[in-house]
Amino acid sequence: MPEDHRDGWSPMWVRLNTLATVLAAFTSLVALVVAVIALTS
Repeated sequence: MPEDHRDGWSPMWVRLNTLATVLAAFTSLVALVVAVIALTS
């Protein structure tokens, strides 16, 4: 039973963690692009 419960929760946390990581990387990338554009223009 406990293993089943953990199995049910794990994928959700992995997906949430992946989503947060991708979002953070995307945000920093956008910030970097904006900074480069601001500096070069």
